[in-house]
Amino acid sequence: MVSVLLSLPTEVMLEVFKNMRWRDILHASQVCRTFFEIAQDRSIWITLLRDSPTLLYRPILEASTDMQWYTAQDLRNILFRNISSTLGWNSPRKPQERIIPYGGLPIGNRGKVVLLEGGRWLLTFGRNLSNYDPDYDRAILAYDLDSPEFTSTVIYKDAGPENNKVLKGIHAQVDHSQSCLAFMLGLVFADPDNPPSPIRFDVLRVEQRGRGPEAKLVTVSKIKSLGPCEDIYDMMGDYVMISYYNVGDLHPSAKFLNWRTSSSTRHAVSTLKFKFGARVHVLPKNKFLTIEDWNKINIYVIPELRWAWPLEVPPTDVNLQRPIWSASLSCQAPKYALIMSSKPSYGPFATRLAFTRDDRIYGLVIPHDGSTPTLHVLAITPALPDLMRSTEVTICIDKIYAKPMHCSLKASMVAFSWPEEAYLGPTAWVPPILQFTHKVLVGHDWSMRDLDLVDGVSGRLVVGLKYEDTEFENGSLGEWSVVDFCHPQFLPALPPVTCIP
Repeated sequence: MVSVLLSLPTEVMLEVFKNMRWRDILHASQVCRTFFEIAQDRSIWITLLRDSPTLLYRPILEASTDMQWYTAQDLRNILFRNISSTLGWNSPRKPQERIIPYGGLPIGNRGKVVLLEGGRWLLTFGRNLSNYDPDYDRAILAYDLDSPEFTSTVIYKDAGPENNKVLKGIHAQVDHSQSCLAFMLGLVFADPDNPPSPIRFDVLRVEQRGRGPEAKLVTVSKIKSLGPCEDIYDMMGDYVMISYYNVGDLHPSAKFLNWRTSSSTRHAVSTLKFKFGARVHVLPKNKFLTIEDWNKINIYVIPELRWAWPLEVPPTDVNLQRPIWSASLSCQAPKYALIMSSKPSYGPFATRLAFTRDDRIYGLVIPHDGSTPTLHVLAITPALPDLMRSTEVTICIDKIYAKPMHCSLKASMVAFSWPEEAYLGPTAWVPPILQFTHKVLVGHDWSMRDLDLVDGVSGRLVVGLKYEDTEFENGSLGEWSVVDFCHPQFLPALPPVTCIP
């Protein structure tokens, strides 16, 4: 086979490499000098990043979505960032942990922190921040976790007319429509002294300007401001979800609102009913997913939108929606009843979610071309049910993290793989049995009121953030830390591949 490939013209060999998997490219580059030189071609890594059906995350490109700005080594490092962090999560070696000393950097109380996808930017907000600096009043503060000093900047200050409304929460997502690394932030403003009162919902676009140490996160524009509005439970793309429950009705209702086409005087909404107790995730491509009972997953299409007044109560005669796809995880009664899921991961060809039930990790693939979704058992983790019962667990698309609770100071974590597309058949893939690794992190202490954040792309953790009961105390000035398993800035460059002359 090697001699046949070597007999081909260089341009033909290059096209063959473009159709190979990343593992095969690395292996081939060590066979001979010719293959090694072809594997350095930028077009191969551009093809892998753009078109690989097995990438669980779209690439986080700092400077521009135009990959022509990046060298072959840059693209190779981007591709292997997630792969390397997976190895770090499952390694017994201690990760790199950087400690923010007590009183060093303020964090908004009551869990008011958001780690943007990619793990570089930590957003925080809260009324207590003005106790640290008056300029932080009604502001969103961004920490650059890639910088050695964790430099910070105010990226937004609310100038809304309702002085009684404060920022309650942020829904964040990558904006793939932009030519640079950009995020959509959905800001929920509410009156803390009157929780049932209507909220204001603003949508911002923020961008990373520049790359490397010189990069800055800036707010580009406020795209939308909607108010009055009901509380927002989930956001994906142009849709947000609002949940209702009508007294006397056996089925709760969900209202989906297209924030881009709505205004403060009329909303583009769609209302439907689903089974009581279901948990709902908004999906890309105008779909949503529900988890019902203890084993059933349904996918629905968001019904046709209609115009409605703000705060208009949904009609009670809405029919139950019929799913376009359903699947059951298992017919056996669960040892641990709760099904947990990751956030949807929007890839080049499909949206994926990971689910856990008992000791099984499941993977759901929803193709963007409209073909039938598929559900697979990705791995078996015998320790998972006990962790679910005793700790706070975070599910990512390829990682599971359990923060230490009670008297334990050890965090539990495991990274898992998805099979290549060729092995997604019903019998070709044998799920591996995985064991959690346990790590003691300085950012944890004996307090049970810590908030840990996980970035699935880089594998970065932010641990030890204090979750205080009041917005006005200075408890946000406690000690917390940033943990890196494999991040390009803090690890040596990938060693050059040795090859046979």
